[in-house]
Amino acid sequence: MQPEETQTQIENAQPELSQPTIVAQPVATPIVAELAVPAVPLTPPVPVEPAPVVTPIVVVKKSPRQRHFLAAFFISFFWGVFGADRMYMGYWGLGFLKLITAGGLGLWVIIDLFLIMGGYMRDKQGREMLQVAEYKKFASNTILILAASLGIIILVSGISLISALPQLIDLYESGTIPVLESLTGGSGIPGAPADLQAELNK
Repeated sequence: MQPEETQTQIENAQPELSQPTIVAQPVATPIVAELAVPAVPLTPPVPVEPAPVVTPIVVVKKSPRQRHFLAAFFISFFWGVFGADRMYMGYWGLGFLKLITAGGLGLWVIIDLFLIMGGYMRDKQGREMLQVAEYKKFASNTILILAASLGIIILVSGISLISALPQLIDLYESGTIPVLESLTGGSGIPGAPADLQAELNK
């Protein structure tokens, strides 16, 4: 076999390829209704600048610091009659009113002292005092000790005055009160009747 014959056999063995036929089909053109659009002149786009970064300014209103229980208690205890405790708690108007009424004639002083001791009084901002629970017992004991001491002093003074009163009456009746002579320089009591003056000068 020759190579030419094999070439011919290979060519004959391949099926014949048919060429594609192109068939022209009519294309339907869409019907577009023309709209009356006014002619707008095109403007070039405006460049947009980035927004500036704004740092917010935070205004912090500084509130007064919280009041301490012991400070309020001792201020009320010593200077409550002058309204200092109300002023310390931020109530300036009530403190001034308490000052000009001499502590509500003492009644307002006692009420405020017990309000502070019980921890019921709040400052002007409505906050509770600091360390109320820790020092409430201390405040109660302080008032109890002071009341007991004051009671003992008043009792001893009253008993000594009552026991000395009969002797003072006897000295007055006898006209020999040594205190009066030392106060008047031995000349008697100024403005007293003459017979009393003569009695005293004996």
